[in-house]
Amino acid sequence: MKKNNFNYWVALLVSLLFFTSSCSNSTKDDTTPDTENRVQKLLNALKKDFKNAGIVAAVKLKDGTIERGVFGNSHEGTPMTDKMSYGIASNTKTFTAALVLKLVEEGKLKLSNTVGEILPNAVTPNKVAKEITIRQLLNHSSGIHDPFEGLIPIVIQNPSKEYSLKDILLKVKNAVFQPGEKHDYSNTNYTLLGHIIEKVSGVKYHTYLRNTILDPLSLKATFLMGKEKSTNTVAYSWFEDKQSLKDLNRTAIASLAWSSGSIFSSLDDMITWYEALFSGKVISQASLKIMQELNKGGNLEYGMGTFGRKDSDGNQIYWHSGQTLSYVSLMSYHTKSGKITVCIANREDYDLEKKLQPDLDALK
Repeated sequence: MKKNNFNYWVALLVSLLFFTSSCSNSTKDDTTPDTENRVQKLLNALKKDFKNAGIVAAVKLKDGTIERGVFGNSHEGTPMTDKMSYGIASNTKTFTAALVLKLVEEGKLKLSNTVGEILPNAVTPNKVAKEITIRQLLNHSSGIHDPFEGLIPIVIQNPSKEYSLKDILLKVKNAVFQPGEKHDYSNTNYTLLGHIIEKVSGVKYHTYLRNTILDPLSLKATFLMGKEKSTNTVAYSWFEDKQSLKDLNRTAIASLAWSSGSIFSSLDDMITWYEALFSGKVISQASLKIMQELNKGGNLEYGMGTFGRKDSDGNQIYWHSGQTLSYVSLMSYHTKSGKITVCIANREDYDLEKKLQPDLDALK
């Protein structure tokens, strides 16, 4: 072989190797967003709706694969991560309902017990009827008025005030219907259930929560705001995506929401929680069946600590949403596949149910 020919073939080989390597890298870069991170792709499409705040989301699929996504800021200069703890708001009710049903399993409580029997000091003429049962508190058929929506401006004006049950009941208006007459969502129901848990168990709500659920399931990033300190990094929130609430004293909102909406948790912990709850690892199958007894309330079907709906394939989906100052959350469990979805935004005015949840539900 002549020297000139040898140099030619060496140059050609080097060119081919470079071209192959470039094609391989290009293919990987082009396909990764579609095949490896569909959740992040969904979130990226929502960035136009945000200036400061953001969203975290995760989906656990039938095969056990978990896909996650995140964008936005905890506060100025600090990006959110998918490992932080966020306010899950009314998803707290899934925990409270499970605790009540555990007490029923232990024989310490009956669903037929009444508020008058257990919390006689909470009975208020025309507001909280003594004959309201535990079952009616759980499935929102008590008729008790919900004053929480109107309290947010008050909370912002005086964030350091700690609200007692008496304070909350003073803001409750007359009953909106007679106990058992129909179903209508009211946070007050789950505030009363928190006090019933304390009365029946003999310990504080957060202590019973930790001993019964959080520690046994190793939910290390989950805690009750206002009563416990987090061992995990907490993501702060933004009011209307404009004002950082990093330095806001959360005493008022934590004491108001309490057993109806003050738990903070992470994506991974919430996946663990929903999987454990709906697979019967936390409460018995009999209790789970009771929890899933759906009742029509307005345009929604509510059980005991969970909403329910069916998708286009007839699959039963159990879910719960939440809204507080200033977080929104939405989690779901699909009974056919065991799929779990979790999404949380750190602003209170974002419609996850419309903007994101349908796309998360569609992932397979």
